[in-house]
Amino acid sequence: MTVRGMVVEVRAKSITELELLAIMDQTGDRWEFYADGFAGFTPAHLREHQAFGQPVTVTYRETRDGLLVVGLAD
Repeated sequence: MTVRGMVVEVRAKSITELELLAIMDQTGDRWEFYADGFAGFTPAHLREHQAFGQPVTVTYRETRDGLLVVGLAD
């Protein structure tokens, strides 16, 4: 499944590893995803999207722990 929206929160596990990503879609719904080792985009790259108001597309799957990032695209 995919959703596109503006980055509203980025939480980093380390300088290179994402822990949590939150986006807001065009209807105003907030989506929170956990990364669990996803290495496609760095936290810094996602913060650039947040700062410049550039949307991202998140590919995810539902797990018992929540929504898991499996892909990101500009």
